[in-house]
Amino acid sequence: MIIAFDFDETVVKWKGDGLMLPVKNVIDFLKFRKEMDDTLILWTCREGEALDWAVKKLIEWEIPFDYVNENAKEIIDGGKNPKKIEADLYIDSKSINHIHEWPRLEFLKDKYL
Repeated sequence: MIIAFDFDETVVKWKGDGLMLPVKNVIDFLKFRKEMDDTLILWTCREGEALDWAVKKLIEWEIPFDYVNENAKEIIDGGKNPKKIEADLYIDSKSINHIHEWPRLEFLKDKYL
């Protein structure tokens, strides 16, 4: 499975005072899926120094990823390389309300865990 995940408000939550908090449920999910040999793509609008900083944080927190804002090798080897990141699952704060409740969402447990 190929999973594309966002950084801001997905892997980290920002508080009003600029404090950044890692989102444990999402991080645990990504680590588990990597153990299951999934391909993980950091899928973010960040660029330049802001992107470099986010990648540094992923490495520091030992959050696995295979690609940054690019399609997985298996997609490209399939003869296509669309502009849009192609994935089986997209994880973004706007895609599911209450992302902190993921472990209780039955469809994620049944299909992905």
